[in-house]
Order: sequence, then structure tokens, then C-alpha cells
Amino acid sequence: MDTYGFHGIHGRAAAIASGVKVANPELSVWDITGDGDALAIGGNHFIHAIRRNIDINIILFNNEIYGLTKGQYSPTSAKGLVTRLLLSGPLKSPFLLVSWLSEQKAGFSPVQSIRMLPFPLRYMLRLPGIRAPQL
Repeated sequence: MDTYGFHGIHGRAAAIASGVKVANPELSVWDITGDGDALAIGGNHFIHAIRRNIDINIILFNNEIYGLTKGQYSPTSAKGLVTRLLLSGPLKSPFLLVSWLSEQKAGFSPVQSIRMLPFPLRYMLRLPGIRAPQL
């Protein structure tokens, strides 16, 4: 296939990125995903990609809510968050991604403002293993 990228099935981005990298180790593989895609429906794939520490880049946009439904809480929504769809908010505490990534020894996993994005991208490409900044 002669392409620079493609869209995959919702929740399977980390699995696809891992497979592409294992099949083509020389490629620079990027997985652009959100908190719902990576941590809810694709949580198992994301967790195992991190554990395998494959040399891929995962940019995770964490808006702490499902963006397309405009109010449904996600795994990273704050406990008690009230929206027009969820009047009482989530009953559970949010998934603490940075703590978990640190525990798994991910190569690079900061929480970063989108305005600061160019610096971490340049820096992270020099590091071995999986890189998963959270924006």
C-alpha cells in the first residue's frame, strides 16, 4: 500500500499502529486518538501497546468528555462533572493516565498544552520506545 495514513475502526487505533510498526519497523508510526477511543472502547489495545513499549507515537487528545456526543462523560471526566446529558456526573474518579503511563515506564508521557506542542514532538522523537503525550 502506498499511503501516508488511513482511518481505522473506532477503538482499534493502538492495535493498528502496533501491527503496522511490527510489520514495518523502519516506519515512523503515529496514532492520533482521543480519550474515549483510547481509554474506553480501545482501552485494552491501548494498554497492551503501552505494555509492549513498541516504538510508536500516540498523540492522545484528552478533552475529558466524549466530544461528538457533547456531554457524555469519558473515562477521564472528573467525578461529579455535570453536563446537559449527565445531571449528577460520573460516580467514579477519572482514569489517571499519566500515573499509569509512568508506572508502565512509557518512554514519554507528559500532559501538555496544545500551544506547547512543537517542543515535545521534537523532543519525543529522539526517545526510544512508545511515546504518548496527552493534550
